[in-house]
Amino acid sequence: MTIGEKIASLRKQQNLTQEQLARALDISVPAVSKWENGATMPDISLLAPIARMLHTDINDLFSFQKEITEKDVDIFMEQIRNECESKGYQEGMEQAFGLLGEYPNCPYLKLKIANAPLLYAYTAKDDGEYVQEWMEKSTALFEAVYQDKNLAGDSPVREAAAIALSSRYIQKGRLKEAEELLEPISPEKYNARRMLLRVYLEQGKLGQSRKQIKSIQVQDLVNLLEDIKLLFDISVKEGNMEEALQHAMEHYQIRKALPLLAWCHPSELLLKFYLRIGDLGHAMEHFFHLIDEIMETELKSGQNGGIFMDKKLLYRLVGEDELYQPLMAQPEGKKKMEEFRKWSN
Repeated sequence: MTIGEKIASLRKQQNLTQEQLARALDISVPAVSKWENGATMPDISLLAPIARMLHTDINDLFSFQKEITEKDVDIFMEQIRNECESKGYQEGMEQAFGLLGEYPNCPYLKLKIANAPLLYAYTAKDDGEYVQEWMEKSTALFEAVYQDKNLAGDSPVREAAAIALSSRYIQKGRLKEAEELLEPISPEKYNARRMLLRVYLEQGKLGQSRKQIKSIQVQDLVNLLEDIKLLFDISVKEGNMEEALQHAMEHYQIRKALPLLAWCHPSELLLKFYLRIGDLGHAMEHFFHLIDEIMETELKSGQNGGIFMDKKLLYRLVGEDELYQPLMAQPEGKKKMEEFRKWSN
């Protein structure tokens, strides 16, 4: 049973029509109809009047479900935003935090409400003096969510609370507490990782901070270039070659500026671009660049942080790529590949 079904059931018990309920609440009949068929939910401000009209209370309206759903929470928070924008920050926050009394056992709701004071601070205007007061309540609520014994350690809600709470602690100089919150979070969680590095820096742990930054820097850069490659492929499939050229140039310029990525070659996308548009002259130029870039790559045995790449494998990968066959069929292309072959032996 949804809240709309509950309202419909209680309305019928009171022998009220949708029109009578709508008139008493000063809303439209279609609004009541939408509640009852589950299309929408009542505005938060109407819950108490609805309960009075149906001779019940808010708790009873929601007594059919063990806890409010995430969808319900998201709808409520949208209503809170509207409340802040139409009636003011203070009234919106009072409505938001008032929900905690109605649903004390919903961590997701607590998390969303804890985010509200900062998220909707732009509506404060004349209520600006109250923002800090609500921010303190927000911090306490984040702490309550993080300490909730019913949440698993890796619960997304708990981790989100930890990240938000650590940000508050960093602002207050409570660095050790921030560190303790962030360290258990998986390093794949970008925001937590970045915030933890900031904590190390503020604590003076420069060596530890530098080491961790270097360990993640390469992967971040690789991800960036892979994203650009995907955008390039999308543009090509859409036939937007002007945009594809922009992405190829982005890839070239970023890679040229980042010698750290020895195995990622600057000319790769530009070569593909000119082949796609049938410009074999420019394609041959970048084919030469690509092979030179490969041969100039410093290949190490893996010692001292170096990388190991098989020269013969590199030669074969280029030589067997069907995309490059039109270039390798040309005399100058054959000559360049022979130079490449000798290098690979």
